[in-house]
This record gives sequence, structure tokens and C-alpha cells, in this order.
Amino acid sequence: MPENYESIVANLRQAFPQPVSDPVHDAYFVFSFLKALERVDGMKSQAPVLGTPVELDFEAARRSRLAEHPSTIEEVSHELVDHLNGMFVWGHPRSQINVVPAPTIPSIVGGLLPSIYNPNLVSDESSRGVAVAEVEAAAVSAGLVGYDPATAGGLFTFGGTGTLLYGLRIGLEKALPGTGRTGLREPVAVLASECAHYAVKAVANWMGIGEENVIIVPSDEENAVRPCLVQSMLRDVLKEGRKVAGIVATMGTTDAFGIDDLEALHEIRNEAIDEHGLDYVPHLHADAVIGWAWSVFNDYDVESNELDFPPRTVRAIAKTKR
Repeated sequence: MPENYESIVANLRQAFPQPVSDPVHDAYFVFSFLKALERVDGMKSQAPVLGTPVELDFEAARRSRLAEHPSTIEEVSHELVDHLNGMFVWGHPRSQINVVPAPTIPSIVGGLLPSIYNPNLVSDESSRGVAVAEVEAAAVSAGLVGYDPATAGGLFTFGGTGTLLYGLRIGLEKALPGTGRTGLREPVAVLASECAHYAVKAVANWMGIGEENVIIVPSDEENAVRPCLVQSMLRDVLKEGRKVAGIVATMGTTDAFGIDDLEALHEIRNEAIDEHGLDYVPHLHADAVIGWAWSVFNDYDVESNELDFPPRTVRAIAKTKR
């Protein structure tokens, strides 16, 4: 005899954390997670990968379909762990990988706990203390880079591309007020170095600015943008009558850690306003997705070197601070 909907729903409820305290089910929830962790732990070895890498079969993946009957939590957990097979372990002592950070235990807990209740940052009522955490993170970040935490603002995004999306969206509204309501009414440009992250073009694509309207400025041998070329290319764009939705300063590239001269770009931007009589302030976006962490050294006294860093490290800190 086929199951009726009540028995199906009763089984489905076992796959969800209980909304009220239920010691038995809560223990089952924790046990399920621990069993998954135990399987992952069994995949660890002296090699910097989990398990044994296998050839990825995307053709088989395309043949995947929704199963006729539900799987158990154990079966699904087993399949989820299998998807980690061959995964590179960024924090492994034998790994050498670029810019991908190893998550900390508190960050994992911080991701796990809210995922149980799925807070929605669209409002205070649906996010509660998580909304406060966003303001706390913004204040901490502002203090690190030298902004006034009392007046600075910030928000959580889905990553580096998200920060550029918000940054250029602000810049677009500065250059063409009302764009959010009416859409693009005239062509605009974005200036970025040749070492800038490819997300600049992706965002220009998404926002309708157009990838061809991203003006690529050559960089020097240290992967920093050439300010003199920014000045001349910015002048050319403005002479053409185009608005500038953003000037992207790269504060740490993902490969050789190139850092643009933010102060020089700020001066060039301000001179362009006076020279061309602009009625708006072109937005200057500092893309510090990689470089922000170095701001913890902004108040470090490299002369006394209290933490006793080796000379090479001290030189790197001093240079990056400048």
C-alpha cells in the first residue's frame, strides 16, 4: 500500500532541525554531522588532498535526475562527503596554493549556526543579531583602514565580485543619478589596471555598462597601475563626453600582490573634476579583497619590531603600509 501524505511528511520532518527542544532529535542532528565529519577525517592523509582524486565526469552529472523516492539523511550525507573526494586542502602543510584561505574553526561555526535558522538580512526582524554582526564587521573594517567607524557603513556581499558590483553601482548612480530607476541613458566608462581582477569586466557586463567600456590601463613592473596613464586616459574619456562610473584601484592583486597608488589616483580624480568642470565626483573604488588583511599592520611600529619579525618581513610590511 502506498504511503499517504501524513506519513511522508512525518518522515520529511526528521530531516529538519526541530523548532522546539527535542533531546533525542537534537542528538540525532549532532550525530549526523559528526558522522559526516568522521568520514571526511578518514579521507585525510599526508597528501594535501582529501581521498583520491578521480577524473571528473560532467557527462554523467548531466544525466542526474530527481529520484522518485527520497533518500535517508545518512545516504545524502554520504553522497555529500563523496563530492569532497580529491578536494585540495588549502591549509595542509604540504600545499602551496595562491590566495585561497583556510577557514578557521570559529568561521565554520559562524557559518553553521545561522544556516540552521537561515536569517534574512532584508530586515532586522528576519535577521536579528546577524544584522548587528554586519554593522560590527563594518565598524571593525573601517577602524582597520582608517575610516571613522561612527560614520562609515558596509554590508556583507557574496564575495569580491559582489564588492565590485556594489562599488560600481554606487559610481554609476553618482555619474548618472536615477539610473537605478530609468536604466542606462548614455554610455559610461570604468577605468582599471591591466592587473585588476577579471570581475571588473564581469560586473560591467552584468550592469549593462559593457565590457568594451572598461578602459584597461597598463601597469608597471611591480604590477601597480601607472598613474600618468590613468590621468591621460581619464582625460580622453572625459573629452569624449563620457561619464565615469568608477576608477578601480587594485589594493593587492591575486598573483604578485600589486598595489596601486591610491593617493595618486585620488589626486588625479580630483584634478579631473576641476579641469573638466564635472558636476559629479567619479567614484574611486579600492578593491582590497586580497590586500585588506595587511591593514592590521597599519599601527605596527616597524622600527621597534615588537613581534621580532625577520628583516625581510619587516621590509614587506613597511612597503605595503606605504
